Amino acid sequence: MELYHFVRGALAWTVTIAALWPVNIPLAFAAYKIRQGPKPIDMPKNALWWRCTFATLLVAVMTVGFVIVDYMLAGWAGFPAGPIHLLVLMGYIPAAAGIFFVFFALEDFFQGLSMFMIYMYLPVLVLYVINAMIGVWNPLLNYAGGWLKAVT
Repeated sequence: MELYHFVRGALAWTVTIAALWPVNIPLAFAAYKIRQGPKPIDMPKNALWWRCTFATLLVAVMTVGFVIVDYMLAGWAGFPAGPIHLLVLMGYIPAAAGIFFVFFALEDFFQGLSMFMIYMYLPVLVLYVINAMIGVWNPLLNYAGGWLKAVT
């Protein structure tokens, strides 16, 4: 099914962004600032940078864990790859949003979800367009996709 191909691609893109841990710390800072809008940041910048550092580190470690679970269920256990990718992605996004909710002391879960979506999928959108033009991100996508069983 086409849906499962899309989900596998979305999971591969998500893994490539989340696993680049030291590089994506400024992305979390930018996501917090974008979510705040024109309001000033309500915490010291040093504290915000530490929160960005540890939140992105935990998301990166969690990403590796979810990929391992996906690999074990789809590869070793023999479950169909498409539904497993969907299940992993549906579990990964709320778990990552929960991390952002806790680490940035947000008011509700959906603020964490919106911040995670900005953090993760704004760079994915930009890199997807650049990759479509010149193919610069293909080696990383192929590496991440190698850990995700192909959908049949």
